[in-house]
Amino acid sequence: MKRMKKLVALLASVSVVAGLSGCGLITKTPEGIKATVVARINDQKITKGEFDKKFESQLEQLKMMYGQNFADKKENQEYIKQMKEDFLSSLVEDALLVQEAKKENVIDDKSLEDEVKKQYDEQVKAAGGEEQFKKQLEGIKFSTEDFKEYLKINILKDKLYEKTTQNVTVSDEDAKKYYNDNIYQYTEKPNKMNISHILVATEKEAQDIKARLDKGEKFEDLAKQYSTDPGSKDKGGELGEFEYANNNLDKTFFINAIAVPEGKISAPFKTQFGWHIVRMNKKEEYNPKPFDTVKEEIKKTMLDSKKQEEFKKKIEEWKDKAKIKEYPERL
Repeated sequence: MKRMKKLVALLASVSVVAGLSGCGLITKTPEGIKATVVARINDQKITKGEFDKKFESQLEQLKMMYGQNFADKKENQEYIKQMKEDFLSSLVEDALLVQEAKKENVIDDKSLEDEVKKQYDEQVKAAGGEEQFKKQLEGIKFSTEDFKEYLKINILKDKLYEKTTQNVTVSDEDAKKYYNDNIYQYTEKPNKMNISHILVATEKEAQDIKARLDKGEKFEDLAKQYSTDPGSKDKGGELGEFEYANNNLDKTFFINAIAVPEGKISAPFKTQFGWHIVRMNKKEEYNPKPFDTVKEEIKKTMLDSKKQEEFKKKIEEWKDKAKIKEYPERL
């Protein structure tokens, strides 16, 4: 009976200790905090100690850019918190990709070691010698071993990317379609236009203004009086110069604008922003380069894009199959 009472008392004390620990009333030792698991990727763990060591380099680079007290400022705490969570996710993804690379035997150990040494030596040479390079690493809280590990991970990821995307191809037909769909990227010189516009809320307002323009009233005067675009109305509606191939214009606006001949004014048309009237102030248009002269360039652009899409898709598949758990609250 006495033994039973002792056992009950022991179990009760264990429960109390566990409860106190769970409630945070028992402080972990520094070693215990470092050993706290902040992420699991299948059978692999990332501890807080490992995370903090790697994140220190990220933080040091921010301090170099924004000042040594960057991390101490209250207004930066939310940004740092989000940065930590994003960094944890990137470490998890790296760990998963390294696991997949090893499964796929993308490179043997000797070749990997040789490639790490080659890239390390290249960096040392570029820095002006071993001593200079070590100083650079110390500046961002990196040891030479840290850097070699970084190289190793990236080499494995690159080799996995190569193996995963080795069968991705682009046909001449795909390239020709891309050429036709993006013809303004392949003119002899960049096509440009300088435009002005008047933006209003309704079709009736736009039609009334267009009628007044047709009777000879000045575009600039009506733009200043009626346009609701704060960025251009005070300039008489002038939006400025845009390249056909590189602009941030609304697609519907762009299609309607380039159809307007130089010196002419468009009929009113609608976009997500309202009703527009566009004046084409100036146009510079050039002939497209022959397809055969840009085919290989297009195929390379498309191939790079298709490979990236394929690899992203594969990463999501690996993530779905893997047992992954992140604990950002433990950071």
